[in-house]
Amino acid sequence: TGRVASDEGGVRLTADEVVSLDDLRERKAEAVQVRLDAADLDDDLVVRLRRAVEAHRGEVSLYLEVVRPGDFRLVARAEASLRVNPSRQLSAALESAVGPGRVRYRARAQR
Repeated sequence: TGRVASDEGGVRLTADEVVSLDDLRERKAEAVQVRLDAADLDDDLVVRLRRAVEAHRGEVSLYLEVVRPGDFRLVARAEASLRVNPSRQLSAALESAVGPGRVRYRARAQR
């Protein structure tokens, strides 16, 4: 956010905050969603996922999306004790546990 001012042929932009594009996704997140294929769910995957989450505890809700293509899709919010701190490190840890491209951030609505 910021302000725009114009004067004698010029425009001045004043930023209230400057954020790296790399950090914007995580900074604006109100929730983190992890997509899991039902066929891949086993004890080892659950243990890896839990370790990744426990290493990045925070204040943001975690959602698990379990999918069996052509059959069903279930999205469930994890219990409050499994809230996370959105960061690039969390993304890397989750993707290491469940596979690349399976982590999605839900953005806060702009007011």
